[in-house]
Amino acid sequence: MADSPPLARRLSSKAVKANTLLRAAEIVGGLDALCRYLAVQRDDLLSWMAEEAEPPLATFLLAVDVVLQDSETYGLKAKPSRP
Repeated sequence: MADSPPLARRLSSKAVKANTLLRAAEIVGGLDALCRYLAVQRDDLLSWMAEEAEPPLATFLLAVDVVLQDSETYGLKAKPSRP
């Protein structure tokens, strides 16, 4: 569709942050583990994941770091080797 904005603009900031937090929770072993890692209350984390509010930037960046570290650790191993 010519009238549709690019994908990057269609994804809201809240959605990107929620997805990042969800992935970080998977990586660290669940919601409680992520709450401890981020030093936040469970209710706050759940509201961010539900896109009801946005996390503070510093908190979001900690979650991004979890996801990036996981990608660096496991992403490289997942690539097929070349002959």
